[in-house]
Amino acid sequence: MNVADTIDDALLWGQFQQGDPVALGKLMTRNYTALIRYGTKFNREKDDIRDCIQDIFVDLWNCRTTLSRLTTSQVLPYLMAMLRRLLHKKHLLRQRVSLIPIADEYEDTRFTIFFSPEDQLIEDEKAQTNTQHIQQLINQLPPRAKEAIYLRFYHNIDRPSIAQIMGISEQSVSNLFQTTFRQLRHKVSAEIFWLLLLLPLIG
Repeated sequence: MNVADTIDDALLWGQFQQGDPVALGKLMTRNYTALIRYGTKFNREKDDIRDCIQDIFVDLWNCRTTLSRLTTSQVLPYLMAMLRRLLHKKHLLRQRVSLIPIADEYEDTRFTIFFSPEDQLIEDEKAQTNTQHIQQLINQLPPRAKEAIYLRFYHNIDRPSIAQIMGISEQSVSNLFQTTFRQLRHKVSAEIFWLLLLLPLIG
């Protein structure tokens, strides 16, 4: 999402808070794909994710007058945080109904990162091999580490917003990155390590 997009999101947010349903619809349209992709990292049932997204925008409309104004880079992280909470509630409810032991904070969830044709243009065999290697390494990380990497390098979300989305402190986010990069740096060459960091940003 470029700078113009984020400015427009902030403008639409203000208009929606003033009671403009068209602005809310535009916010939903502009952020829908990113929310679906994020939601599928927790739950492969897209119908569940769509239901949660619909609930988010209904809740936003109903409490629009009490919401805080958001600045340029805060709209998508705010929506992601709401989606994460709703999916977590669905996850816990499903476990209660099925009598499966409840795990904490999605630690039993396979948060999976993958490179799809829509995300990346990979033209030669060497690039494909490196990308597959990167994907395997990332997906060996703990769920929280994978989620933090996804938010930072696939959506260019800053650390304070990542902390908001994941419900942890900014220091915890920094610790996740430091530990993760240290682990990855020991497993790959410098060339592939920097490819790992830059590939999501150039697709």
